[in-house]
Amino acid sequence: MSKMWVKMKNIIINIFLLWGMIQDIKTYKINSYYLRIGGIIAFVIFCLSIWRNNFIGKQWLISLLPGLIFLVIAKITKEKIGYGDGYVLLILGSCFLNIKIWKLLEVSILLITSFTIIMLAFKKITTKDKIPFLPFLWLSHLLLWGMEYV
Repeated sequence: MSKMWVKMKNIIINIFLLWGMIQDIKTYKINSYYLRIGGIIAFVIFCLSIWRNNFIGKQWLISLLPGLIFLVIAKITKEKIGYGDGYVLLILGSCFLNIKIWKLLEVSILLITSFTIIMLAFKKITTKDKIPFLPFLWLSHLLLWGMEYV
């Protein structure tokens, strides 16, 4: 895969996550308009990846699992983790078309867990406070992109 294609894809994903992060911080919700735009972006990247012969069906299905898992958790926990987070992970999984979404999720969870522990230790939040997930997803994308992992 050419470096220009990867760079362009990561810039688009970065802008998408930045937009979602701002929404998530302000309202603790991800609106449907944002998710529709993300779906269009994912569809275009998916089609371009097929056209560029970078499509591997099994890996693509594996890349959708994090989003599906988050959606199931959202249903079970009555949205302690929001449905929007699951849909964003589905969109990102479609864009990456491989298992790199798992690394993105791993770093995001590490960041949000570290943040939560520190904030709880300094009594800046309680266990009942909401913490938006997209800022940590965006930050993990930046970190992994900087390390040229995604």
